[in-house]
Amino acid sequence: MQLALGSAAVFANTYTFSQITSNGAPLVASQLMANVTQSGSNVLFTFTNTSVIASSITDVYFDYGNTSFFANGNTGISNNILGLAGESFGVNYSDGASPGNLPSGNTVGFSSDAAGDSNSPTSANGVNTSSEFVAFLGTTITGITFADVIAGLDSGAFRLGLHVQSINGDNSESFVNAVPVPAALPLMATALGLFGISRRKLWKS
Repeated sequence: MQLALGSAAVFANTYTFSQITSNGAPLVASQLMANVTQSGSNVLFTFTNTSVIASSITDVYFDYGNTSFFANGNTGISNNILGLAGESFGVNYSDGASPGNLPSGNTVGFSSDAAGDSNSPTSANGVNTSSEFVAFLGTTITGITFADVIAGLDSGAFRLGLHVQSINGDNSESFVNAVPVPAALPLMATALGLFGISRRKLWKS
């Protein structure tokens, strides 16, 4: 998607999330969002929570997979480097997270390369209202472009993870960004379905 801001062009993609744990909390995946934006030669990751159901994004994780998109650890993707621009009023994050990997991330092969989490009091300082956000700047290594990062997210080679706490009270769940379905696939499925119907009609006539 290309957004025009004055004479400049900003490239951004938005990602939704899928729940990977089953702790019995109300379903909140549909209210979690990551906006991935080109920021010069770097990449800005902004996480929001519409909070229709009370909840707080308290931990954010990045799994580079087998590709070196960014430097290892929080030298590659950092919240702190953004200073005041890294979070809205009411959110207070630091680089690094505890636990170090997305809770239950091992069940889907998620292995964190960088992370950040909210400072104590954890839920109060997380992203828990529709007006709040937390952002991380990814400094791409030489030769990696914004398009490469988006291709990694779209293929599942690079993944984003969220740990959400205080869901409707005291429940917590883990989430990984959903891999978009290529636009051509639904069209192809529709075409194949129509082709099948037309063949059946011809066979019966």
